[in-house]
Amino acid sequence: CNNVVQEYLIQNSGVPYELLGMLGLFGTLISIVQISILERDDLHALFSNSNDNDGNVDAAEGVGGVCPTSDKIWLIVVYVFCVGSVYLGGAYFLLYSEAALYNLSLLTSDVWTVIFSVVAERI
Repeated sequence: CNNVVQEYLIQNSGVPYELLGMLGLFGTLISIVQISILERDDLHALFSNSNDNDGNVDAAEGVGGVCPTSDKIWLIVVYVFCVGSVYLGGAYFLLYSEAALYNLSLLTSDVWTVIFSVVAERI
């Protein structure tokens, strides 16, 4: 249903920028509320220095790791860029095609992965 609504909005407006802007705005607001309520401890553990003397992290202490803060921020930026690219690509796909074809292509991606593994990698 979500892709059908996106297709309707994109094909009636002709430009996916408004849809992407509203998706980004409300997605950001919802994510901030979600992180502040559900994932506050994990976010604190990610950016806190919870290393022991050897530079290793105890598994019970969380996801802090020995990775520098700048690397952690770059990983988050790269993740956001990749997710944004998926939404931008999906919006442009829906501008020229239909939601049914988009959903079918998402559903058959696992089949293409298996075919590639069997044929190209001879597994």
